[in-house]
Amino acid sequence: MITHQSGILRCITLRKMSALALLVCLAVLAAAYYLQYQYMLAACTLCILQRIIFGAIGVTCVLGIVSKKLPVILRYIYSSLILCFSLIGAALATRQVWLQYFVPPDKTTSCAASLERLIDLYPIFEALKIALSGSADCAVIDFTFFGFSIAVWCLIIFAVFVISSIFAIVQIKKGRL
Repeated sequence: MITHQSGILRCITLRKMSALALLVCLAVLAAAYYLQYQYMLAACTLCILQRIIFGAIGVTCVLGIVSKKLPVILRYIYSSLILCFSLIGAALATRQVWLQYFVPPDKTTSCAASLERLIDLYPIFEALKIALSGSADCAVIDFTFFGFSIAVWCLIIFAVFVISSIFAIVQIKKGRL
């Protein structure tokens, strides 16, 4: 059994992990835009921020795919970037899940301006603070898949990215990746 596990670990490379993560990011973004334009589901500010994070993870994964053999320090930096983006995405998704499942509808603020409009009206950090506070739009569950809202699915995917990044960092430290 131990030899089988070490054989599986030998098959895992940073490029393969990056390619799989890129495919997941592309699938999530494609699904988000499909739901937005096919079913007319408007994306709230937290949804837009999560899409930006999935895009950032995807771009970082492309860097991991195109680089043939990275020095150890760059592999650490690469994996740490994915980890940071994933943690930010998980925090955003957690905030939205909390708004959806644990805040009564009358306690959420009424509709808020879009993220683009907030950035036009306020300095960037003030706009992000307002966006992170959430709105009634962020608390609405318009669509479920297997009983879970989109925010829950995003949280699950970000959690998998966090675990995968930590796994990659540990394997890099052991010299296996």
